[in-house]
Amino acid sequence: LFQDDPVLMGRALRAVLLANLKYLGLNLKPFLIVFLPVFLMLIQMETRFGYRPFLPDESALVRTFWRSAHPGDREPGPTLLAGEGLSVESPPVRIQNGREIDWRIRVDSMGQPGFVLESKDAPVPLQVVVSEKIVPVSPRNVQKGAVETLWNPAGQPLPRDGDLLAVDIDYPRRDFRLFGYTVHWVWPFLVVSLLAGYLLKGVFRVQL
Repeated sequence: LFQDDPVLMGRALRAVLLANLKYLGLNLKPFLIVFLPVFLMLIQMETRFGYRPFLPDESALVRTFWRSAHPGDREPGPTLLAGEGLSVESPPVRIQNGREIDWRIRVDSMGQPGFVLESKDAPVPLQVVVSEKIVPVSPRNVQKGAVETLWNPAGQPLPRDGDLLAVDIDYPRRDFRLFGYTVHWVWPFLVVSLLAGYLLKGVFRVQL
């Protein structure tokens, strides 16, 4: 009615903005309460749906990161010893003067295969997840107490303050099909969550 009056339009716009700020403020407290458990839940879901375990006859890259350099021309560097059900397909590849050393491994059979990293410190055994089921998988393994353990709850902790800083195992991504497209698991999760919220709003007597 007063679109030709810039003063009244400005007041109306200010009232709308203030009302929206008040609405956001009222939602801030429940958001903060829900944020932490939802955040932890999403991390756990990523370990199950973000990656999948290996299957027999699949190959993967194992990347190791070290505190000390291992050039390889002056002293023998770390070695990777594959256990039953695994085989090493490539010699070690040194990157950044040996602070990163990579191997390619191959999964030969089902079970609970693993490998051992031997260096000047005590040997470090690590297990490789091989399964057809949905089980927790974290591609990164770090030292005990590191902040990154929060992001990789299924990872295997490495000895604290050792020369080995981290081990990355190249697990395959687990993709999902949504409307004919290959997508990350979070998109089907959002679709299902929105549909569930809409269908159950009457049961819980809430308004969306």
